[in-house]
Amino acid sequence: MIKSADKEIDVAINIIEEQPKSQDEFDYVVKVLCQFEGIGDRMKTYHKLHKHQIIRSLQVENVLQGTYLIRKGEIFRKCYVLIQGKLNCYEQNIGGELVYSESVRPGSIIGEFTKKNGQISVSTFVCTTKCTFLTLSTEDYRELLSAEAYSIFHEKITFIEKYFPKVKQVVSSYHRDRIAYSLTSIECSRGCTILSEGENNYDLFFIKNGQLAIVSEYITSGNSELVKLESGNCFGEESALLGIPNKYTIVVCSDTATIYILKKEFLQLIPEDTKEILKNNFSLKEQGRNQLIGFNKKKIKTKPLTPILFTRTFNFSSASSLGKKKLALVAQRYEMDSLYESSGKLNSSSFGIHKRILLQLRNNIQHKSPQAIKTSRSQPSLMFSLNSVSKSFNRRVMTSYGSSSSRGQII
Repeated sequence: MIKSADKEIDVAINIIEEQPKSQDEFDYVVKVLCQFEGIGDRMKTYHKLHKHQIIRSLQVENVLQGTYLIRKGEIFRKCYVLIQGKLNCYEQNIGGELVYSESVRPGSIIGEFTKKNGQISVSTFVCTTKCTFLTLSTEDYRELLSAEAYSIFHEKITFIEKYFPKVKQVVSSYHRDRIAYSLTSIECSRGCTILSEGENNYDLFFIKNGQLAIVSEYITSGNSELVKLESGNCFGEESALLGIPNKYTIVVCSDTATIYILKKEFLQLIPEDTKEILKNNFSLKEQGRNQLIGFNKKKIKTKPLTPILFTRTFNFSSASSLGKKKLALVAQRYEMDSLYESSGKLNSSSFGIHKRILLQLRNNIQHKSPQAIKTSRSQPSLMFSLNSVSKSFNRRVMTSYGSSSSRGQII
């Protein structure tokens, strides 16, 4: 680059920082970048829309003198294009010392990688002067500057023609290409939440591959998963097209999933006919989901349990006399605990009945004649008697005793 071009570079950097606002500004930045080797060679091979998308995705980053841009073995988090300044490349010798290799030329792309070979740096780069870089995220680099950029673009075109209603029929190929370049893609792993119920999100989402699940918080027990979404499905229409909060939570349920996102600023590119069809499709899907929610609510609905005291019969015919008495009280307590767990709560009158029964059961230890345990009118009186107890048994036993006629049974 000649020194007379430095002013043009400064102007281009300012336009990129503020985002181009006119066709003339796009053309100016493209002209400046095409003067460089490296990035310029790539830009010359792309058509107009592709160049514009690259410029929209670029970020400006200034790095101070003496800074290690990246060291050998570190992972590139972004791709760098040197625009101004001097950057040296160093290799590591056997002793681990850095040895100068070469100076990086302006326009060179640092951090080129593919999805297959990873993002690990094989060299160390140091800024010997203040440097200005244009940077791209790893995903933007893969879609716009990598060797697979064109195949990724054509995958988007195919997806749009297949899953965007009416687009192929009502828009030109140029307009379709604009939609394709406006689509950004993200890779997600199992369990990743894409949308949350109740939030406002004005982007439109499409599933390229993988599987997502619609989850509703209206279902309070069991599996709250309503339905699974496959490739080609659209979601987020309620916020993006209808302006209402998200009605469902969307979660990735396959190992991985690729999702296309059409940002709200690019929704104007979608034809009105397409938007109307997407709205109608959402209404139809919503009817089916509401029916499914209603079915699940009905399926899990249960009637409240009415407390019924001592409905189970326990027979301790094989136990000793003392053992029967102990087991009888344990059974009584078990019945009360089970009843509490089943009904969820006991009202105050039922609790009072239980308390009086236990107190009388304990008092019956001291009496040889049976004593009635009085309850409310809705509950029958219970009779417990005390059989003879061995004189050798001289410690207090907190247990209940069955009548001699019941043979140790609790009725």
